Amino acid sequence: MKGTDELRNSPKLIRRWTRRWGAPALAREIACQWSPRLRRTLGRAYPERKLIRLSRLLQEPQYASLFEEVLCHEVAHIAAFHLHGCRVAAHGPAWEALVRLAGHEPRRCCETDSLPQRQEQDSVRYVHICPVCQASRTAKRPQPRWRCAACQNAGLEGTLIIQSRPMRREAVDV
Repeated sequence: MKGTDELRNSPKLIRRWTRRWGAPALAREIACQWSPRLRRTLGRAYPERKLIRLSRLLQEPQYASLFEEVLCHEVAHIAAFHLHGCRVAAHGPAWEALVRLAGHEPRRCCETDSLPQRQEQDSVRYVHICPVCQASRTAKRPQPRWRCAACQNAGLEGTLIIQSRPMRREAVDV
């Protein structure tokens, strides 16, 4: 599979970039992995953990050309964090400079409308309802630890009832 080969070759790219950025030791510490859960973004960096997760969409032929740019984008997040500290802006000047040094144009996201939409089975929201005051909150996943603040402030337990509901798809004019 081509995408797997590209991920296997990513350490070479990471070494090249981190040498240019003056942080060659960082290359040995960065881990990359495919993530089947990334659907709305092509990559995600976890600077504290020195971990990069890449969307499996990058294994598809129509997105394979973006692999190097996305990987550079995410590696630059980790390098900026480790070179400049935790207060560095995610897409700020330090990050932009690193991406440019690596030979890419810094951009926040891919300029493509062709990312596939989430499947219907992924489009479920969980509604958390207070049985006492009927206050509600929604989330993508069940949140069993959430409580109703108003009821808790009144001395009640504040436990919420969790119900799953499909998200409504709204038509958008193009």
